[in-house]
Amino acid sequence: MGKIIIVFDGFCVLCNKYVAWLAKKDVNKSVRFTDFNSNFIKENYPSLKLGNTLYVISDDQQVLEKSKCTFEIDWTLNAQPYLTQKTEMLSIVQKALCKINGQEARIDNGGGTSDGRWVAPSGSEVIELGPRNQTIHQIDEKISLKDLEQLQEIYQQILVETNNQLSL
Repeated sequence: MGKIIIVFDGFCVLCNKYVAWLAKKDVNKSVRFTDFNSNFIKENYPSLKLGNTLYVISDDQQVLEKSKCTFEIDWTLNAQPYLTQKTEMLSIVQKALCKINGQEARIDNGGGTSDGRWVAPSGSEVIELGPRNQTIHQIDEKISLKDLEQLQEIYQQILVETNNQLSL
């Protein structure tokens, strides 16, 4: 049997995660993946439309739209999403950043998995602050000494700003 092609919704986060998981499990590399918006699909299968359907294209180029194949996914949710209550801490951190960097931080929760999920249930406000790090959690993880020194200055300034806030 040749390679089959699985056509999936490339905008769907769950679909992308499933495809990545399935690709790792395909030790024989017998499956190829493409999304509905790929040039391959637009040129060769223009009738396929994005929807709640996953299409399989067999090795003889037939589109299999119906199947008796079923599968079950078992997973363990090891942490809940969280949102903590705001306190004055964010404004304290922003003031410290302004004094050290000359600008406030951009508030962004798109960084990925966070250890804040373990702190949040305590009721504490979670603010994650650290250096930019393109190699985080990789074999060659590293940080420049300049960034590390600047981070130390920011943390020290946060303590100063916290003390100033408490003195008001």
